[in-house]
Amino acid sequence: MRLVPPRRPRLLPAVLVSVVLLAYYYTCTRPRVRRPPVPPPQTASIELNYNQNKVQRVPRILLVSALFPLERAKHSQDDYRHWLQHFLGPTGIQCDIYFYTTPELQPLLQSLHHSRSQSQSQSHTLTINTTFPSPFSIPSLAAHQPKYAQMHAWDREKHIHSPELYAIWNAKPYFLEQALANLRSLRHAHDYDYDYAFWTDAGSFRDPHGYRVWPDPKRVEEVFRAAREEAGAGEEVDQVLVPLYMLPGKKEYAWTVDKGPVDAEDDFSEGSFFGSTPAGIAWYTRTFYAMHDRYISSTPHPAPPRSAHHPHHPHAPKPDPSPNPDPEQRIPFHFVGKDQSLMNALLFRHPTRFFGVLSPARTAVLPPAPVPLLLPPSPPPPTPPTSPLTHPSLKPPTPPTPARPYVLTPTYALARLRTRLLRTLKLGTGPGACGGDWYYYQWWLAAQEERRATEGVRVWVGGLFGSSYGFELRRGKGGCEETGVVSVEGVLRGLFGGRWVEGRRAGGG
Repeated sequence: MRLVPPRRPRLLPAVLVSVVLLAYYYTCTRPRVRRPPVPPPQTASIELNYNQNKVQRVPRILLVSALFPLERAKHSQDDYRHWLQHFLGPTGIQCDIYFYTTPELQPLLQSLHHSRSQSQSQSHTLTINTTFPSPFSIPSLAAHQPKYAQMHAWDREKHIHSPELYAIWNAKPYFLEQALANLRSLRHAHDYDYDYAFWTDAGSFRDPHGYRVWPDPKRVEEVFRAAREEAGAGEEVDQVLVPLYMLPGKKEYAWTVDKGPVDAEDDFSEGSFFGSTPAGIAWYTRTFYAMHDRYISSTPHPAPPRSAHHPHHPHAPKPDPSPNPDPEQRIPFHFVGKDQSLMNALLFRHPTRFFGVLSPARTAVLPPAPVPLLLPPSPPPPTPPTSPLTHPSLKPPTPPTPARPYVLTPTYALARLRTRLLRTLKLGTGPGACGGDWYYYQWWLAAQEERRATEGVRVWVGGLFGSSYGFELRRGKGGCEETGVVSVEGVLRGLFGGRWVEGRRAGGG
């Protein structure tokens, strides 16, 4: 019998080969699912919380103001003490406020603030800065004090103005930007701790009101968002809110950049209140003082002669007998004592950076629509060709007819005349449900419940033709119209035409 050797298991090598192939497939050839790297937990949580807070938290708003004692001013110190009760007192504004003043007036401000309840005082802060004994102490104006004194002789309202008052007006942009910087350094906070900051005159709240959390943060967000939409999706700039009182007229239509600040016939911009984001305020401050320094260092062009008569005409003006007139009688530089005139020039030069608001009584002067720059020409009548040289196809095209600017039309002139007449007679501009025209922005930026709380309060109304005598009336209830944002770019294009806007923006014209 033959012995047969035992068979070796042939299945084992196949199993080993299969395991090796499967391992190779799952480790080398199968695509892996890549997961994003996990960031350090502390850094990720901080960024996430910051972004959530930035979206969900209520915007923080800072109000900035100032009060300096002056020997000559438009209003007395007693008036300001009375008005400050409506600003800083128990029934005043409950918002973070930064106030510039002198050491002599600091106790007054502190007493008004301490008269509030404990809950009111803890809900906001009042920071008092007594660093500057005079507005001429700020760096932007310190070197110009002699010229400010020289300008006072040219002021047509010098009986109620003074060089120190000019300095206070022109110090507003510096005060606003510096307040943000000072609070930022004290609190060691994020660069943009406050989302918005606004300058408001110390005497802006002249009558009792129902405004407390003012301006309303949600309303401010709504207004600036509407302004960005009005400017167009491509405008990603931090615009500046400047309330408007009246639109420019024919006098402003003739303005060019070399003529200096825009001293409007009727107030165009209001200097009582303005503001923006911290980035917008930085741009505005830098641009304001650049224009201020340019005009205070440049000589105005001589004005054209008042009479166009021939020199030998009997009614022609007599020539100056002195061969060398006194050079001191000439104006050596532009008058920059009024901040509104500089603001108007900024609105003309940079219209896309600003938006405003007009009271309901003033909206009648708005242009109905942007006026086209050029009207299409009417087709010329066909003429039979008499020779190849006179064929219509060889003639130059007829130039388009320029459109007449809306500011020069009788419709606009009548609208301005009607508005001016109502203002003079105190009709339609008195204490309606939303107050007077100048301070309409206060009602406009308030929350709905605080608007209703302001209805029915007693306010002071001046007499006819701007006299100092007047009477008290109650605000109306309901019926106040909420106007929309006014695009400065759109208004100037509608009034003057696109070519005018583009020329002034470029510094030409």
